[in-house]
Amino acid sequence: MEQVLFWLFLVYDAVVALPYFWVKVAFGIATGLFIRSKIVGLLACAVGNAALFAFTRKHSAALPAELMALLMWSIFAFAGVVWWVVGRVLRWGFFRIARAAS
Repeated sequence: MEQVLFWLFLVYDAVVALPYFWVKVAFGIATGLFIRSKIVGLLACAVGNAALFAFTRKHSAALPAELMALLMWSIFAFAGVVWWVVGRVLRWGFFRIARAAS
């Protein structure tokens, strides 16, 4: 049970409870909404979140040396991609409503 809770809280921390949370949300949704190509938008979101992750790690705690811990920290770098998916869903809904209104 402890392992399940650990992974659930890890996902929660990666998506919601990190520093610069609103920057990740705004950047992810904006790339999902405004970049037309899915692949380019996804890459831009992943690179932007990796850069934000590197910035926050540089100005706070150092990265751990163990391989498993590094793997877990890398989850945080790409968790902002969840917000890109939210932006894509909003884009899909906007164009669907606009098409239905015409």
